Amino acid sequence: MPSRPGLLLLLAFLVLAPPGSAASARLSSCRCFGGATVFCSGRNVSGVPEELPPEATRLLFLAGLPRGALLGLGRLSKLAVRHSRLEALEEGLFDGTPALQALQLQGNRLTTLPPRLFQPLPGLQALSLAQNRLAELPAETFQPLLRLRELRLSDNLLTRLPPRLFRPLAALRELFLDGNRLAELPRGLFAGLGRLRRLHLQHNALGRLEPPGLLAGLPSLAFLLLQDNQLARLPAGLFRGTPRLVELSLARNRLRELPAGLFGNLSELSVLSLAHNRLGRVAAGTFQGLDGLGRLQLRHNSLAVLPRTAFSLPEGLFDANEALVSLALEGNPWRCDCRLAPLAAWLRSLDHPLSARVLCRAPTPLEGRTLLAAREEQLLSSPPPGPGPWAPSKGRSLASVLRLPSLIIGGGCWRRAGEGSCAPFGNPPPRFSSFLLGQL
Repeated sequence: MPSRPGLLLLLAFLVLAPPGSAASARLSSCRCFGGATVFCSGRNVSGVPEELPPEATRLLFLAGLPRGALLGLGRLSKLAVRHSRLEALEEGLFDGTPALQALQLQGNRLTTLPPRLFQPLPGLQALSLAQNRLAELPAETFQPLLRLRELRLSDNLLTRLPPRLFRPLAALRELFLDGNRLAELPRGLFAGLGRLRRLHLQHNALGRLEPPGLLAGLPSLAFLLLQDNQLARLPAGLFRGTPRLVELSLARNRLRELPAGLFGNLSELSVLSLAHNRLGRVAAGTFQGLDGLGRLQLRHNSLAVLPRTAFSLPEGLFDANEALVSLALEGNPWRCDCRLAPLAAWLRSLDHPLSARVLCRAPTPLEGRTLLAAREEQLLSSPPPGPGPWAPSKGRSLASVLRLPSLIIGGGCWRRAGEGSCAPFGNPPPRFSSFLLGQL
């Protein structure tokens, strides 16, 4: 059919009203396109037209939807009114559609909703209000929707949400709040959503995720998207109540560090994205317990080193995790010295290729080269940066510097008083396949 602006009503199970009913109001102008589509325009449009062709499944309107427009459609199960000039909906509009299960209202110009608009729809399971101009929602908006499983509020102008807005939605599985202007989330916003599996909060203005326990009532949550916000820090126990997370995205925020143990109880996590933040270091134990992690994105941060102990103790993800298939590390100012030797040794030991491109920023002899292109002795013979004096200590063991038992390397090591950063030295430098570094 020709492309025209208007309201598209998809009637999944079309039941024609008998002639003379309220639903068969007289219309000023209706035309058929191909038998299946009826296009109506004019100020007199007030409901479903009389004597629709039996094969008609779509109604295209260029008018509003006044109260009573849908009367007589008691068995209607799906209604789509999208990408139109619709600016308002009247309370009572859905009085004649108690069997409605799916309602699509995305892509219109709605700015407000009557508080009791959805009162006649107790069986509604899917509701989309995405891509409108909603700036706020009354606290009781969704109160009647006890069976709702999917709610889309994406791409509106929402700046705040009432604390109890979603409290009645105990059956909810998917909640989309992305693409709004939310700067904070009130205490108790997600309370009662024990069945929720997917939560989209990306593309907002969130600067913090507080109060503590904000996500505590989401034990079934599997997908949490928080990318493209303004998060500078995360509470230590943020994910304590979401043990079933499978995918977590914190990309494109302003994170400089991560609390130790932040991901400690996320044993089912498969995808973790921390790309495009400002992380300058990864503390020991940050990724401890992520045995099922398959994809880890750390690209485009400010990381110069990646301690082995960031993953777990004592052996670490590098030795124990066979699920990891993607490790994104590019776009960081990596310093390819002894502290990256365990990472290089692990990458070389893999039986399957891993997309982990580490480009050396320093030291000068390795600048511009990839970590895997650097020879092992080049990594081990480069002392870490920092104020000196760095001095060789003949005959000392690496164990005595790092306080590790039974690990002796001939020739000595670079040392700095009070610190555990070191590398072996000698001419030629001593060689060994791997070594364990403490927290650097």
